[in-house]
Amino acid sequence: MIYEILKKHKHVMEYDEETDIIKKSDIVHLLRQAWDITPSKNNIMAWQVFVIGPDNQNYKNAVYDICSENEDRSNRKNKNADVDKTIGRKPAYANIKSCQYLLIITQRLGGPLNGYQQRQWDKGIFYDPCTEDGLVSSRENIAVECGIFGANFRALAIERGIDTSFTANFKKDSGHPNYDLSDWKKLPFVNRRVNLIMTIGHGKKYRNRPEEFHDPKPNFGTIVKWV
Repeated sequence: MIYEILKKHKHVMEYDEETDIIKKSDIVHLLRQAWDITPSKNNIMAWQVFVIGPDNQNYKNAVYDICSENEDRSNRKNKNADVDKTIGRKPAYANIKSCQYLLIITQRLGGPLNGYQQRQWDKGIFYDPCTEDGLVSSRENIAVECGIFGANFRALAIERGIDTSFTANFKKDSGHPNYDLSDWKKLPFVNRRVNLIMTIGHGKKYRNRPEEFHDPKPNFGTIVKWV
């Protein structure tokens, strides 16, 4: 049952902007469910989810520009970057502009500690994400948790006939103590490292099947190794 639900997921190239807006209460319900079932190391949850709704198109446009600029930076590393790569091409993250809701999942400094955590702290247990240095050293763990949250939200959304797509095409510098947030200056609420972007809505156009693109994922034997 779960497998069949998850197999229904398709990457959205463009959302239908003429369909009814998904109720905010439905999105809140899905977010609460995803929060509830997502595990976190020591229950710290050193991440947060910013929700951009239908009335904030300016923020969506700004995020699209951030992704586009990052793609340009990345493509400059390719010797073929000057080929007419952008003509007639709509990037996979273009759905940011047409989505109803946009989630930006970032790090946050852990805390306040709950009763159990505080008692453990007083005994000498150290929770890395509760300090600036520890937050940097925990970035991989935090990113994994963000991915689990996103996957849980996606599955719950599919059950309700709601489409979602992921985007990670943005600068992810990990420098400390001043992570470069200059790309995000048009979104003043983003004050920590961004780990994941998700779009939500009702799909109008989807990415072609991998076989049509001759773009399959690596085969099972390449990824899964028995030792």
